[in-house]
Amino acid sequence: MTWNGSRKQRRALERAMTVMMIIIPVAVSVHTVVSWIFAMTLRVPFNSTIFGAFFVAGAIFSINSAIIVLMAVLRWLAS
Repeated sequence: MTWNGSRKQRRALERAMTVMMIIIPVAVSVHTVVSWIFAMTLRVPFNSTIFGAFFVAGAIFSINSAIIVLMAVLRWLAS
């Protein structure tokens, strides 16, 4: 689990960055569309324009917590 900058590690890093460049915009657009669909229901708690920001913020917090849990598991497995 140490970084030494080898060709294999750099290739893996570039592949991960490429995947994240695709996943992040897709996740933002999906969460924004879902919140827009909720806003179109005309029910009192959901018919607000702020839900797009709430859904995207919730997705960001969720992925951060998932990464922390994943890194804790990987660290536990590596030791």
